Amino acid sequence: MKKRLLNTLIILLATIHCCFGQVKVQKYCEVFIPAPVVLGGARKVNVDLGGLGSPDFKDSTEKNKVLAVARLSNAVDVLNYMSKMRWTLVSISVTNSRSKLLYFKKEFDAAELTDVNESK
Repeated sequence: MKKRLLNTLIILLATIHCCFGQVKVQKYCEVFIPAPVVLGGARKVNVDLGGLGSPDFKDSTEKNKVLAVARLSNAVDVLNYMSKMRWTLVSISVTNSRSKLLYFKKEFDAAELTDVNESK
């Protein structure tokens, strides 16, 4: 009787552990900040969240917040904004023309993202 109860308890604990595990997905973002323009011309910051085959957000709020980075004009503002939204800086590249390429990542639950196969 005790052995049967113990086996049932072990099986129950093993299945509970699997049921509550959430799958985490890392999503990356690329932000391109062009070099300062002489004579105060406008600079256009470009944001890339991935193209075809990349999972997208089920709720467009997060995507809209990230795309709002394009309104910012310098690297410090971009870093502060992305940090506030809990994105982690992965790397920064500076070109000869002083343009900057910043890469960020953030971990999401798989439930927050659409499956690539789902959208087909």
